[in-house]
Amino acid sequence: MRCLVGLGKRRYAWLGFGLLAALLAAPLASATADEAPSYAENAKATIAALLNGRAFAPEEGCSAGGVCTTLLAKLRAGDFSVVAPVERSDRPDLPSYLSARKRCPGLDPLRITAAHHIYAATRGFAAYRIELTGPGKRHDEVLVFRGEHYAMLDGRHPAAAAEGGATLMPGTFVAMALRGCRLLSSTRAEDGDWLAKHNVIGESDHASKLLKIGDSYFVLNLAPIAGPQQPRASWWYTLELWDLGPHLDADRRHDRHVYSFGYKPGADPADERRIAGRASPG
Repeated sequence: MRCLVGLGKRRYAWLGFGLLAALLAAPLASATADEAPSYAENAKATIAALLNGRAFAPEEGCSAGGVCTTLLAKLRAGDFSVVAPVERSDRPDLPSYLSARKRCPGLDPLRITAAHHIYAATRGFAAYRIELTGPGKRHDEVLVFRGEHYAMLDGRHPAAAAEGGATLMPGTFVAMALRGCRLLSSTRAEDGDWLAKHNVIGESDHASKLLKIGDSYFVLNLAPIAGPQQPRASWWYTLELWDLGPHLDADRRHDRHVYSFGYKPGADPADERRIAGRASPG
């Protein structure tokens, strides 16, 4: 019995020591977590670095007054907020997506039917949740789903289609309201290498984010355009801002605005011909 009692005392002593060590380490762990850059901070830093030193010129959608000048100035000044995803995954298994599909079986925000074929997002899944206050202080929840690399299914599992199936587009952001199962808006999302295939594209070379500028929500796409094995210094860049409006329902209101900008550095004629081939439709 004495041996058992002694063993018990030693066990509690070690447990006490472990608890004390955990408590002492907790502030350090918390401080380390606080010092790590957040999703929004990383996104802002990437956007700032991509804009820095590049003279983006207004293009399509920028004829209305000084809207584009103002938007670009706000981006450069960091005068915007980044909406962070609440869920991310490499597969279409996001809890909010599965719940939305169950609640609204007739609406799949991550599948597209085009030319009698079904295309589905196969990677880069994310979900964003936004609370909106309507008239009479009624709260509406808007879910925004992001999916990348839309591949033709034709009866195949999305994972198999992603390997060798025909692709339709790099990705989408789709906003929907669970109340009434309403599709609000759909925009393009860039995955970084869609317009710059056969180049090494890093996370810091492109951005595709959900932002709030002033009272409106925007999808920002900032991506390189390059020919195969194009020298990085001569990459073109495209910048798009899709205005979803204060309630993310621009498509439902038939009031979509897309503001486009372009950047083209000095390049030799051969480089420009290769890049132009990537930038042209089709």
